[in-house]
Amino acid sequence: MVIAVSAISSYAVPNLYESIALLRLIFIVLGGSIGFWGISLGFLFVLINICSNNLYGVPLSAPVAPFGKRGMRDVLIRSSWKKLGKSGAKIQDMPGAKLKG
Repeated sequence: MVIAVSAISSYAVPNLYESIALLRLIFIVLGGSIGFWGISLGFLFVLINICSNNLYGVPLSAPVAPFGKRGMRDVLIRSSWKKLGKSGAKIQDMPGAKLKG
């Protein structure tokens, strides 16, 4: 199952083929040697890496990782545009956002 999902996802963005191939190899080795716990450990390391990266001062896992009550309105269930427009929230208001200028 892991191999099938990784093979299908490697065709989604062709520019990332090398890194996806490396991750696929790492997950196959971890799953083959440690089993489910190895795949879980690999997923944990990938998740930690995603949570630690920032893009223009905003975390990649923005509404979830630095928990913000306003941001959680639109994570699992889509809020209406009227509710989202009335909030007046900006990127600078997000917890963890450090924009220059």
